[in-house]
Amino acid sequence: MNPGKVAIFIPDLDGGGAQLANVNLANELVRQGLTVDFVVYNADGPFRQRVAENVRLVVLGSRRFDTGVLRFCRYLARERPSVVMASMQHAGVIALLARRLVGGQSRFVVQHQNTLSMQYQDARPVARLWLRLLGALLPSANAIVMVSNEAADDLVGMFPKTSHKVVSIYNPAFEPGIVELANEPLAHPWFNNSEVPVILSVGRLVPQKNYETLLAAFAQVVRSRRARLVVIGEGPDRASLLARAKELDIVQFVDFPGFQPNPYPFMKNANLFVLSSIFEGLPLVLVEALGCGTPVVSTACPGTREVLEDSKWGKLVPVEDAQAMARAILNSLDEPVDSTALVERANRFSARSIAEEYVKKVFFPDSSGNEGAA
Repeated sequence: MNPGKVAIFIPDLDGGGAQLANVNLANELVRQGLTVDFVVYNADGPFRQRVAENVRLVVLGSRRFDTGVLRFCRYLARERPSVVMASMQHAGVIALLARRLVGGQSRFVVQHQNTLSMQYQDARPVARLWLRLLGALLPSANAIVMVSNEAADDLVGMFPKTSHKVVSIYNPAFEPGIVELANEPLAHPWFNNSEVPVILSVGRLVPQKNYETLLAAFAQVVRSRRARLVVIGEGPDRASLLARAKELDIVQFVDFPGFQPNPYPFMKNANLFVLSSIFEGLPLVLVEALGCGTPVVSTACPGTREVLEDSKWGKLVPVEDAQAMARAILNSLDEPVDSTALVERANRFSARSIAEEYVKKVFFPDSSGNEGAA
């Protein structure tokens, strides 16, 4: 075994919250003196540039089930890391199967970024097969990390035999570098007019993020006052969302500028950040917006209540309730905000403190042998 080496296995470096959370974790673990391999099928993605130079990037090169297992087995046999953490369902299945084939003394941790019962509620048969495989393999993991207490309870409800191995650890969502990145120039013209407030949302354009409700709420907002909406992100729902904006007659007030490698100047200069998701694990973008000192409105879906401590740090509205969201947006735009307090709240999710939790609770737990309890 390679003492002190941690392997973080995730499918890719695409622009999602799971990828960013694990990049933040890997970078911070290296800062704390550990050796880290970041193992991916494909390293081509917008977050590759955010992987620290002293994090070793290992590219397996295939997402096929058979070759994926084989190549990960070879990696394990060659490198023998002390800890292997697989993030997301596909990687978790591959890693736990590889463990059975290779053996060894490595400690295996599986991490999940979403509320699984909701994620797979309407999933296709192939995806549900992966979930059944995962459920069969999870008891062989040394620990299972869920990124919020609600997500942890949900997993235990689905797979009761895992209850003694589930640990809740928040996402490492806030890095000191965000503050510096937020101060970079912002060229978008809508942010140069202080008389017209800009509402911002950030996330993949997929059904989970429920931008349909956000657009419907914003249509109500602009009937009451001048405002602009910017939605950062890419995804398969782009065309349908643009069509919906046209139907609502708000297309001239809405912009979809695509994925932005540095969304933080948008966050810092926005008047309000809105999260409209149907479900989450623990949303990084909500913490990042707080860290930029920006007030937030969010749906009360799993994960968001813990970030906002039941509306202490922002307004919570029911899921898929456009009218309630519109009211919360209008009220928030007119309320003063204590940006310093919001930044302090974001620091609860700092990469440094979260990485320390990973090390103490699941990577190298104390000699008591306790593998965690939610």
